[in-house]
Amino acid sequence: MKKQILMVLGATALLLGSVAPLSYAALTPYFPTPHPTEVDLDIILANLFGPPSNYVRIDDSLDNVLAGWHGGSAVAKYAGNVQNFGYFAGSSGGTFTSLMIVPPTPLGTWFAIPDMPDFRFGINSPDGSGVFFNSNAVENPFLGDHMISFEVTSGPSAGDRIIAWEDLPFNVSDRDYNDLVVQISPLNPIPEPATLVLLGLGSMVLGLVTSRRRRRV
Repeated sequence: MKKQILMVLGATALLLGSVAPLSYAALTPYFPTPHPTEVDLDIILANLFGPPSNYVRIDDSLDNVLAGWHGGSAVAKYAGNVQNFGYFAGSSGGTFTSLMIVPPTPLGTWFAIPDMPDFRFGINSPDGSGVFFNSNAVENPFLGDHMISFEVTSGPSAGDRIIAWEDLPFNVSDRDYNDLVVQISPLNPIPEPATLVLLGLGSMVLGLVTSRRRRRV
């Protein structure tokens, strides 16, 4: 029986290795704000979510397209300027749909994110140029990564995501990512494929153990 369980666990490790692609940390740097009237991103995060131990940075290669979120809600937590925040449906292209304009929308007002299998967050540049930026850097001017993400790991907002934006093209931006900070609360996150495989193989091991015990009785 032990041999059977070891074989299943070994298969689990091999299968997870094939399902979960290798990923290398890619963290777009952000810098202290040069504007005396704005607040540094690190200070914003600390004021909202506590010490850095309460949240972790998400690899930028994983936040281009948001897949596996069916429903959710968003709330603006900080805005250094007027910002038009919304999303693009699908993994590329599409039309921008606005969720909120802050200000005048009061900070703390939650907006529902429609049920979509995948989408990209986006903002409309406030400089009057009509430029839209989205979370998929390859679609932005100068291939700029205008959104960085964090996951809240502790405290009342644990499990939520924080997204922070740079709102000007990279050829003129200061890259401080404090222009808009939004908290995202997923309502029905769908397990990743690797998680589903692990759950399935775990059930298989449990079934083998149960079957063995029944035969002994």
